[in-house]
Amino acid sequence: GNEGDLVPCSMSFPVKTSKGKEDVGGVPCEIFVSSYADRVLIIVSKTGKPGTLIHASRDRGGSGKSTISCRVLLGKRDDFSLVVARKVAELVGQTTGKPVLVG
Repeated sequence: GNEGDLVPCSMSFPVKTSKGKEDVGGVPCEIFVSSYADRVLIIVSKTGKPGTLIHASRDRGGSGKSTISCRVLLGKRDDFSLVVARKVAELVGQTTGKPVLVG
């Protein structure tokens, strides 16, 4: 595929996985997206390995408004990673409705 396009990996059972390459802030990165029955795993890496792993999910408040809550599962907690995880969860959650693991 073209740079920036996610392409399906050859083994899609039992987990549907796509991968691609994209410049993130001018840095070439690999992107892997795996869709499980209950959540989506997204790895964005410049080294080919995941770093910090964050669980992000949408919480519905009593007023009908929703917020994204993030919890660091592995690695270092930093504001930039939390902002990225929140934004990814917003975008993915709009289409899938599933919680997201971002690494």
